[in-house]
Amino acid sequence: MNNALHSVQDITYRLLRIEKSSRADCDSDIRLAIYVCAKLQVPLTRFAGPVGYSTLLSRALALSCADNTRFQDMFISPDGILVISEPTSLQGQPISTNLPNDEGAILIAHLLALLATFVGEHLMLTLLSDAWPDESFDRDAPAIEVKS
Repeated sequence: MNNALHSVQDITYRLLRIEKSSRADCDSDIRLAIYVCAKLQVPLTRFAGPVGYSTLLSRALALSCADNTRFQDMFISPDGILVISEPTSLQGQPISTNLPNDEGAILIAHLLALLATFVGEHLMLTLLSDAWPDESFDRDAPAIEVKS
């Protein structure tokens, strides 16, 4: 697969699609985002340490709360895992990884935008490749557009 990645949004939806394809039982966009964050935890913790990963995820969660109040039902556990404090609040929420305002995509887009800002596009793509070794992330793609 040699897809050029042009924006954080493109990468966000690609990661959500990858996780959805391996988790047929997943029942919400936010749960898919939690799976993406869990998959990123290993390479990001190896790179930035547990505090660095938790800090990055915490900031992405805070930015997401400003965009959508449903993220206020989430927190980061001491071991760096994103947790839903009221899991029943997500029941019945449809999964759609094709719309630009999906709730799960909000969190992942903020996380990737922060990562691209702090470590740069090339290293971000390398970390994504570490998390998803069977996927090809094109390092020769045009510069990633970080929208604030």
